[in-house]
Amino acid sequence: MAKSENQGLQIAVIVLSILIIGFSITTYYFFQGASREEDFAAAEQKRAAESRARLTSAEKDRERLLTALNGAPQRSFKGAEEDFTADIKRLKLTPAIVHDPQGGGMALGEGKEAYRPALEQLMEKILLAKDEVDKRRIRVNELRDQLAKIDPNRKTDTAGEEQKFAKESNRFATSKANFWKNQGDLHGQIVDANLALKTATTQLKQNIAKHEQELADLRRRVDFAAETLKLLTKIFDDVQNAEFTVADGEVVRVNHASRTVWINRGSADLLRTQIVFRVYGVLPNGDVIKEHKGELEVTRILDAHLAECQIVRDFFTPGKDDKGLEDRLKFSLTDPIVPGDKIATSLWEPGQDIHFVFAGTLDFNGDGVDDRELARTLLRLSGSVLDAELADDGTLTGALTIRTRFVVMGPPQEAAKEGYDKLKADAQKLGIEILTPDKFLDQMGASRIDPKQYEKATEGAGQQPAKEPLRRRPPPRAGAGAPGQ
Repeated sequence: MAKSENQGLQIAVIVLSILIIGFSITTYYFFQGASREEDFAAAEQKRAAESRARLTSAEKDRERLLTALNGAPQRSFKGAEEDFTADIKRLKLTPAIVHDPQGGGMALGEGKEAYRPALEQLMEKILLAKDEVDKRRIRVNELRDQLAKIDPNRKTDTAGEEQKFAKESNRFATSKANFWKNQGDLHGQIVDANLALKTATTQLKQNIAKHEQELADLRRRVDFAAETLKLLTKIFDDVQNAEFTVADGEVVRVNHASRTVWINRGSADLLRTQIVFRVYGVLPNGDVIKEHKGELEVTRILDAHLAECQIVRDFFTPGKDDKGLEDRLKFSLTDPIVPGDKIATSLWEPGQDIHFVFAGTLDFNGDGVDDRELARTLLRLSGSVLDAELADDGTLTGALTIRTRFVVMGPPQEAAKEGYDKLKADAQKLGIEILTPDKFLDQMGASRIDPKQYEKATEGAGQQPAKEPLRRRPPPRAGAGAPGQ
């Protein structure tokens, strides 16, 4: 039992010793740390004191600098900087104190835009100006001495000279003001003249562009006219020099009393009015005489293969009887135009196509509906050609050509009025014949057709038969001048 108590006491002593040692070590390190913190705090306090001393010194330097710059420490650095910038600018723009031929200001070098360099240069200018003033004062004294030597008794009339100088100065100032006023007026006149010149130049350019456009249009018309003239000249030469080769048809009946002839060509052959044929006689053996004995002009298309003509000439040709113009123009009594004579022309061939242009509303039966599709069908059936069409919106598809023979024009739509008028004017300038819808039907050799023919003509075109369909125009009765039975 006693042994156990001793062992517990020993353990307690050991534990206590360990605690004491640990506490001692901890206390040592604590005091060591506190000592370092105290040293650090003392150092920081010292640095803070030094910073406050430097700040105080800087504040004093600032006040001294502001006092030196502005004469009072109340201004801020920003205000001082603004004053500095204004001063430097004023120094640069101020004329030099000494004589400067260029009349410029102080030349502050790059990097010397500060008060001290400026003051140094200003002082240098002042000293130079002082030297210049001293030199001029000496020169004035020398001139006065020379004047005194020349006329010792003469007294300078300073007041009079000053008055003259003032008068001349005023006159110079007035002249200067008038000069600037005149210069201002002249500047205004120059501005007005430039504006007028600019306006005139713009107008001139517009006029040039307009005239160039007109010239281009005129050249196009001249080229068109030249091409037309060339074609017509060739046709005329062909007509004048034509010799009989192949007959285009023959005479079927003649009425010499009315000078009317009927030929075997009509609408199915695409014959049209105003075509002129030459008439050639036939020998008993069937040969055709090479020289023509008369000329016929087609006046009416009567049927598919029947047309009415008018005798326009019936005379001996120069090669047949060369006794003179009077003899050549005598009517032929021995070789008149008779049925069976052959006809020929270089202006037309059987089945030759005719060129048309459509414009406006082509109403063939008076129902107010445009029969344009029927007109196209009639052209296709007759073998004619549609060169151009003017749509209801004024758009022209195709164009007039030198081969265009007719322009068929019905009443125009409002939207197409401008294009309609232009097309009409162009056709008139080019000498193209203008047809109404009724005259177009006459040209096609029809006035009305029966409903079955109309339905066949408009089949597939989406057009309904009219109440009064077109039909073929019958030939005139025998009593009306048509060939009899």
